[in-house]
Amino acid sequence: MFSIKVGLTVFLSTLIPTSFFMRLIFGGKYGMYGTFFKDFPPAVFLSVNFIITFLIPFMIILLFIKKTDLVARLPKPIPARAIFLLCSFVILLCHVLTTFTSIINGTSTTFALVNLMLMTAAQIALFLAVIKLLMAVKPHEKYVYLG
Repeated sequence: MFSIKVGLTVFLSTLIPTSFFMRLIFGGKYGMYGTFFKDFPPAVFLSVNFIITFLIPFMIILLFIKKTDLVARLPKPIPARAIFLLCSFVILLCHVLTTFTSIINGTSTTFALVNLMLMTAAQIALFLAVIKLLMAVKPHEKYVYLG
């Protein structure tokens, strides 16, 4: 179930605009060179952004799993579990590598392009895995299926 929680969190983090939350927390000029982060290295801004990007969706996913009783309603070989784990790993690795390369002066644009291609492919595969997972969920026992 860990891979499903992480996969759904990463999927939801691509749908929620974190710039809105960053603007609420740090004021109007929240960027890397805004009023709060201008005295810190770029890695601090990227790390805070990384935490906010994944913390809010993680709390939403935990609430979703608890309220819908998703654990009991999934079939025992969880569908697309390996895809969830692989895509989440690739997307999180791309975020971490972006944070670490922001520390180094003169990083190449080739890394950014490869990073973008890997993330796009992983996000598409993660979207398909979410669809496969949600299609496999059994109906809740309080609802009657008449088909």
